[in-house]
Amino acid sequence: MVKLLLNINEIQTEVEVPLINLLNTKNPKLKVNTVQYVDIKSEFMLIQKRTGVIVDEGNSGKQILAYVFLSPEEEEGGNSFVGQTIFPDLIDSMGLYINSPSFTPLNHPIYFINMAKTAITRESTKRDFAFLYSIGIHYLELNNNIDININDIPKHLNKFHEECVTNKNLEAKYYDYDPITNTLKILIPQKLDKLVTADGTDFKGSNEKYLWTEVLSISLIAINSGYKLNIEEFENFITTYENIFSANSKKMERCKTLMEFLKKIKYKKQYHEL
Repeated sequence: MVKLLLNINEIQTEVEVPLINLLNTKNPKLKVNTVQYVDIKSEFMLIQKRTGVIVDEGNSGKQILAYVFLSPEEEEGGNSFVGQTIFPDLIDSMGLYINSPSFTPLNHPIYFINMAKTAITRESTKRDFAFLYSIGIHYLELNNNIDININDIPKHLNKFHEECVTNKNLEAKYYDYDPITNTLKILIPQKLDKLVTADGTDFKGSNEKYLWTEVLSISLIAINSGYKLNIEEFENFITTYENIFSANSKKMERCKTLMEFLKKIKYKKQYHEL
């Protein structure tokens, strides 16, 4: 039996049937039968209350078919609507598959379900939806707000940046690219006062989620567009701060997981020979 497993501490009774229908319409081969609430943390090491997994449960146990991220129902302040939905569980799970032969983040399909009850208005959030789609994450809307038209989203880096960043008057904070040399460079600001705390022992607030969203997404878009990847600044940032960050913070370890994934997609088959 195929089940959508959700966090026992985040009951979604009123939308169980719509969620099942939405997933099965997107991918009829899933054939999700029911929603079940479990201790998602102990079974799958997922710590966020709105992360789920689709499993095929048989005599041999549970086989993961896909990961599911349910967004908040309201677009709150800040620009982390997508980041707060997928992180840190996405990066933590990436670590489980880093040695797999797959060059996708989780070696399984990923579904992001926009649960917002009203239309999203912030352009930066819509750009992040475009990020998801462009890197192969299935974007779905529970309430049909039509926040983005996925058929209009370009997947090539040059066009994506033009239409989803420049034309929306948004800023590329953590990357730059050169279409002449076909190189994407991950950038870390010289002034880190908005990224890390004054004493340099942790990220400030949830700013790491903005970094992770942009760096992971644009790097995959670049690689899929035939670009080379320059990750030197990000690697130097980790080297500089990994012994300064508090031992109580897991955020630097997650940066290191992201770095390993970037190396993996940069070097492809050669990664396993490093």
